[in-house]
Amino acid sequence: EREEEEEEEGNGSDVVSFDSAADCIQWYYQWAELSEMEKVLRDRTDRALKQMRDKRAGFANKALEAEEALLYKAQGEALLQNQKAVAQAVKNGITSVEVADWSSFGLNDPSASEPPMMEIQLDVTLSPTDNANRYFTRFKKLSRQATHVQTLLDQTVSHLTELISVQDALSNVAYGEGAEASMAAIDRMQLRLETKGIMKSRPGGTAQEDSAQAKAALLRKDKMEQREKGPKIKVRGRNNKGAVPDFMRFKSPSGFDIVAGRSSTENDRVTWGVARDWDLWFHARGIGGSHVIIVVPPRAQVPQEDIVYAARIAATHSKAKQDTKVDVSYTERKHLRPPPQRVRKPGMVMITREQVVTVKPMKLETSPSDTLNKGKYA
Repeated sequence: EREEEEEEEGNGSDVVSFDSAADCIQWYYQWAELSEMEKVLRDRTDRALKQMRDKRAGFANKALEAEEALLYKAQGEALLQNQKAVAQAVKNGITSVEVADWSSFGLNDPSASEPPMMEIQLDVTLSPTDNANRYFTRFKKLSRQATHVQTLLDQTVSHLTELISVQDALSNVAYGEGAEASMAAIDRMQLRLETKGIMKSRPGGTAQEDSAQAKAALLRKDKMEQREKGPKIKVRGRNNKGAVPDFMRFKSPSGFDIVAGRSSTENDRVTWGVARDWDLWFHARGIGGSHVIIVVPPRAQVPQEDIVYAARIAATHSKAKQDTKVDVSYTERKHLRPPPQRVRKPGMVMITREQVVTVKPMKLETSPSDTLNKGKYA
């Protein structure tokens, strides 16, 4: 386990110590991944903030236009009330006419004896009635727009407030709670924004998956990591249907295919050559053993019963197979990384995110070389 202690002398900075080099490497990449997750979400919120501010300005302008709706109505009514004057102006090719504004008579000056005059633009190709209808059409359009625009403006202001709140929260991510807790917090922030429709959902679905490209760039630059995607493995014997005949194979209680390696070399091939990013990967925690994967169809959910079953296979094919209880780590394949090339050996992996299940190893009743159709475990 990692423990933090303060230096007795010097600048008082924290010193992080580890039990092994693997723990140190795993810690490093977890915090590097967290930093990239934070950067990716901050960049997305920056872009969303700019878009929302532009929207707010646009809706505010439309709201001002909507306030002119009553003016268009008054102009249309005035044209109908003065059709003779309008007809004469149109006949003479005059593009505007000055008429009495009865709609505002007495509003500004109750003592006035005559209505104020207003100048109205005309389309000389239209009749007086059609000119009036043109203003009524604008009035109706802006009247409908007024309520809609105000709703959109209020929603945009609400989204801006939410984005600013998330950016403040990103600035105060609780690093002291550990990388896992901070990653989960960032994922919750992104989910909140996506659920409210403020940002579009990404195919990966989480901030951690959104940061994959940036994280890959970081790993490529790091001298300690030469092969970010693991060794290039050719899986021999894969037929046209994708079957892999040269590994241990099983069927889970729900019918999922399970593949397991029998040596360090086969473990490499299972993990880096067979497993896809979303397949579930299992290994006895902290001890040597088989790499086991559940082949998960896209968007399928794996029941807990199948997870326990695969974990028991991993425990059975490990150095702890004689124990009564074995801790088994499992995670999606995308959360695995190979150690730096200079220290890497076949079968070695680093887990950036894991879950642990404690299971009892199975009792093998038949040869593991024939487990697909005949192998049974007690």
